[in-house]
Amino acid sequence: MSPAARDALRYAIARLAADFLSGPSGLAGLLRTKLLQPPYNTPSLPLDVGYSDDIPAHIRRAVTLRDRHCAWPRCDRPASYCDVHHIVHKQDGGTTSLSNCILLCQFHHDICIHRRNWQIVLHPDGTTSAYGPHGQALHSHSPPTLRAG
Repeated sequence: MSPAARDALRYAIARLAADFLSGPSGLAGLLRTKLLQPPYNTPSLPLDVGYSDDIPAHIRRAVTLRDRHCAWPRCDRPASYCDVHHIVHKQDGGTTSLSNCILLCQFHHDICIHRRNWQIVLHPDGTTSAYGPHGQALHSHSPPTLRAG
């Protein structure tokens, strides 16, 4: 089999596998809706929508489930008092995605981030670090699954 034919065959198999698994009628959707209990058995929605003028409700829910309260290090304001903030701002090319959005209370969002130019980083383990314009650094130490709710 030539390399071009092998690549074409690989592509065709990958496309068929993706079609078999993906979408509401795919195997992944069937397993999720039949095996899981609410709220985990709802239709799958994208957690990265690219550019959006607002935060879609399903991304807002996912961010709230992940963070549970203000994600600023050592702040525990409840999610109901928080905004969903784009870590990399939209005008700087940031996407509306779970990995680029974070819950911040009004003070940390409006004052620290937008007025005092602090930057916040969401680490893969769910911890956060905030960096001030004069070299200040704050770090959280517990992942969201262990935070008191």
